[in-house]
Amino acid sequence: MAVPHSPQSPPRVLHLDLAQLGVNESRVLEPEPFLDPEAGLHTLGGLGGSGLALALLARAERGGRQGALVLAVGGALRRGLPTAARLSAVARSPLTGGLAEGLAGGPAALRLGRLADGLVVVGPPALGADVVQLLQRPDGSVLATRRRWADFAALDVPGRRERLAECVGDPSRASALLVGPAAADRPLGGAVAFAHLAAAELDGQKVPTRTGRGGLGRVLGRLGVGALVLDALVLDADALSQAPPPGELLAALAASPRLRARRDGGTLELWQALAARGEVPRDLAERLGAEVRAAARDRQGCRGCPTPCGLVFDVPGGAGTPAHFGASSAFVDLAPGRTFAGQLELLAEADRLGLDALELARVLELDGVSAADALGRIRDLAQGHRTAVHLATGAAALGRLRGRMDQPLARGMAWRREASRTARAAAALVGGGTDPLRAFSALVEGAELGALARLAPPLSGIDGIGDPADPRGKGQLLGWFEDLAAASDASGFCAFSAAALLTDGPMDLDTLARESAADFAADGRGFADAGARVAFARALLDAFVGGIEELGSGRPRAVGPEVDVSTAAEYAAWRGLDAGLVPSAAARARFAAGDVPGRQLDFDARPPVQVRREGLPATTRAGRVELRGGGLAERDPAGALVVGLELPATLEQVLRRAAQLRPGAPLFDAAGLPLPSAWRDGQRVFAADWLHDGDRVDLVLALGGG
Repeated sequence: MAVPHSPQSPPRVLHLDLAQLGVNESRVLEPEPFLDPEAGLHTLGGLGGSGLALALLARAERGGRQGALVLAVGGALRRGLPTAARLSAVARSPLTGGLAEGLAGGPAALRLGRLADGLVVVGPPALGADVVQLLQRPDGSVLATRRRWADFAALDVPGRRERLAECVGDPSRASALLVGPAAADRPLGGAVAFAHLAAAELDGQKVPTRTGRGGLGRVLGRLGVGALVLDALVLDADALSQAPPPGELLAALAASPRLRARRDGGTLELWQALAARGEVPRDLAERLGAEVRAAARDRQGCRGCPTPCGLVFDVPGGAGTPAHFGASSAFVDLAPGRTFAGQLELLAEADRLGLDALELARVLELDGVSAADALGRIRDLAQGHRTAVHLATGAAALGRLRGRMDQPLARGMAWRREASRTARAAAALVGGGTDPLRAFSALVEGAELGALARLAPPLSGIDGIGDPADPRGKGQLLGWFEDLAAASDASGFCAFSAAALLTDGPMDLDTLARESAADFAADGRGFADAGARVAFARALLDAFVGGIEELGSGRPRAVGPEVDVSTAAEYAAWRGLDAGLVPSAAARARFAAGDVPGRQLDFDARPPVQVRREGLPATTRAGRVELRGGGLAERDPAGALVVGLELPATLEQVLRRAAQLRPGAPLFDAAGLPLPSAWRDGQRVFAADWLHDGDRVDLVLALGGG
């Protein structure tokens, strides 16, 4: 039986060259240790997870293997941690020319972990939709087989899963990465640049999940592959390199108020969060929330997760559709009556055909497609019909064609415009997709200073750091939380779980590092340093093919007027970028030598600087404040609580009174600081801010993203 590598040994990598694997042929692949003569890539790859994936992509491109698709798993999976069954996928984006990344949770990651820690798929462009199967052999090698079925190319994603279940060995031990028919090259062209990947279990026990903004599905389709089958037993405790973790981590995850809120809402609770911030009408958010609660039929999540966040919904003629906020909400304006059922119908069609929902929704809107015509136009696009072929190159290209240069884009991809200036800066500056700091949004968009002192000790003393309206320190704040999110991606541990454990207060950064990333970090400093390596590598590969200037540029960087100039400059200095937001020559040299490029930090906490508030009130009188959301809904059907006390009073005083009225409500973290973010009339309210008689305050526990 093949056993994954220990933390002391290098990751094991499979290299699959489709040029050497003919149709109806098989070839034995031997996992090889990842070693690289360049210290920077060697250290990066040794992190595992996204670090290994990025290092393998850089090495493939430097070796002239353009168009590679790379998959990798992290050390947290090998150690059996809950919420760590996550697969990192990276490639050169067919949509933007920069870096495309995705994360897929579920058994596919566990099966890849049994076969190897990383997989590199390369080959020449090819027509068709072949099936490539990787079969685990008893001696630790892998048998790669390529098949071509005449009917497979015409099938949609569910049809391909069903065909594979009939024809590939034992479906109970196989997962597949599938693409839809629009991902493949056709004799007359028309492939869709924003085709995504679907991760499916062939036994049908779980609904397929989607990943890969930027066209990861197109990368596989361009290689002439319609399905990549991972045929192996899942990675279980008998094959793990270390004993399962103690129960404290599982208990902390189960007790997290933020993760419980995410479980209950399936990320669709973000409608209420947006209403609290004044970004969508409250009546729309409340109506959609009621529709979601009525329609959800099941939930699914990563292995061992006590708070699974994936809600599954029935759709006509389908086996069930997972609907997270980001994908489903993209269709809100194309859904008849802006209903959730209408969003689900369009999302299910996008998933059936293997198309990225956000990019698809945007090109339909740019093309002036009505709600009545949306389904038909989606099908025309997938079939390469001449009436829709102009949509296939994505929103940025179509926007230029239509003269719509004002549309919200992030790193060349469609993006939902955020009201928060810090969130807009994150989308423009930070690597890892269009919503890169979603897990840490509660802190990035304005945290209590006490929480920042605990979670970002090098930054908590900066004047204005805790005030979302003050640009000072925000570029550094983005860089810091990018480091933490990137380190989680390298370990394989869920970034949402990591963010919740930190912000809820049961763990400090040192403890999280030891629990989730023991392979490469003994403390918070090591954890952040590892994340900085991954973040810099993303910037490097985004800017240059193979991460080196001589091979050509990837994606040109441009920051719009919505990003504060000082924020961009701070972030660039933190990450080691030049004025054009490209990795500087000095930072590249440091990275290549194995050093951490960019920022130099003092990890000794500095006393936080208090944000000025208005003075003490001259008089007080009895009054009432209404609190809504924030976990109160579990105890009050209306989700609201009216608190009576002497007013004006600070938010903290009102919450302490509310805690007396609702014992056990998740209102304070382990350090005694307010846990939910608070919003009044769409404006952030902090613990020391004054509330007045008649105020209505929304309490938001939701983690961003999804």
